[in-house]
Amino acid sequence: MAQVTAFSQSNHALLDILNEYVQFLIKNKSLFLLICTNEQTDLEELNSSRLFQKSLQHKITAAPHHIEYPEQLTTIILAAIHGLVLSNTLKISDHQKTHKLLEQMTNSLIK
Repeated sequence: MAQVTAFSQSNHALLDILNEYVQFLIKNKSLFLLICTNEQTDLEELNSSRLFQKSLQHKITAAPHHIEYPEQLTTIILAAIHGLVLSNTLKISDHQKTHKLLEQMTNSLIK
């Protein structure tokens, strides 16, 4: 998770950052389930997940166009990503479809 957080703090585009996060969650399904089901634990991975969320929110706030509620938008984006990863985990969609949906969602939310 620390690698994903470092990647999110780089100069990469928001879609690249979100794709990196999706790939990380798909590869680490047990961590994905932990992040989505147990917010009360103080495990290092969850702290890293929260750091990633703050980094993502900072990227959204720094977008060239004004976004009125960056914290809420961050929550919506992460919820949508978790839904896409769950869909991929349950074999409802494949990586290519997940990427396309992520791209469409990001473009819709950020504009």
